[in-house]
Amino acid sequence: MAVACSDLWVAGAGCTTNCESVATFDSSASTSFTNKSTPFSITYGSGAAAGVLGQDSVQMAGFTVANQIFAVCDKVSSGLVNSPVSGLLGLAFQTIASSGATPFWQTLVQNGAWDSPLMSFQLSRYIQLSSRDKSEFSNRCTKH
Repeated sequence: MAVACSDLWVAGAGCTTNCESVATFDSSASTSFTNKSTPFSITYGSGAAAGVLGQDSVQMAGFTVANQIFAVCDKVSSGLVNSPVSGLLGLAFQTIASSGATPFWQTLVQNGAWDSPLMSFQLSRYIQLSSRDKSEFSNRCTKH
């Protein structure tokens, strides 16, 4: 998850750069995937990802968005993906999406999938603690 970007991207099965140890998305295994054949690239302070845009049904936390546009990346900078993380879900608005696509969460709101247009996340700091609940997100914060 990222709050300063809007794009959804995943490491694709054809990822040749820095994806060796993560689960990847095999678009040929989906009967509903459409390759949009539009190049995608995004740069962050910590690296970059590049590939092509595609469209498919996306499910998360019991919600489904049909025909969601997202990037299937074949190049990812070192450190952007580490098992079990194999992509990024942007939480900002569509206006800053590199892909121009409506973000997953924004589509849910527009389609009335939520009782209220609100969402929240509980972030916990677990460093080197293997007994954490798998449903709790965590990350290591460092100063630069």
